[in-house]
Amino acid sequence: MNGDIVPAASGAGKPLSPAELAALHNVTESIIRKRCREGKLVFFRVGKHYRFPAEFADCDEVKRVLLAAEDGGPSSFYRRNVYFIGSEIGPIKIGMAIDVGKRLISLQACSPCKLSVLATTTGGIKAERIYHRQFTAHRLHGEWFNPAPEILAEIGRLNQSPVFAIDVSEAAHG
Repeated sequence: MNGDIVPAASGAGKPLSPAELAALHNVTESIIRKRCREGKLVFFRVGKHYRFPAEFADCDEVKRVLLAAEDGGPSSFYRRNVYFIGSEIGPIKIGMAIDVGKRLISLQACSPCKLSVLATTTGGIKAERIYHRQFTAHRLHGEWFNPAPEILAEIGRLNQSPVFAIDVSEAAHG
């Protein structure tokens, strides 16, 4: 067995499958697999299947490990920033990323126009979905939108608050 969580050896209870453990702690099975790969959870095999000690069903330490993201915060899917990236003359991409600077660089590699981060905000996937629905009439394709007045107004609003506005335009240069 590998990992830094070792339950008390009571031997009582039926071993838990990854799906059962995920359901008990309200996480996805992919989180369970990831924590096993990281060596954060002990497991054993029954035939070809992974199983966890029954004590994991009601263990605060297991909850902490399963719910902890790399930085100790909530799941990375909800920590991501929503960004508005575009050029002076072209469409605007509304997407999400943990590192907006890296995302700008990857988009710039595929763009004939110089791109820049126009605005960012917090909120992850929920905020991104709200923006996509709000601006659906201006959608060109996927996450790319026409630079309509409503979108430009939202970018202006976001840039009024220095907490949400991030200038990473120099990240594309180096």
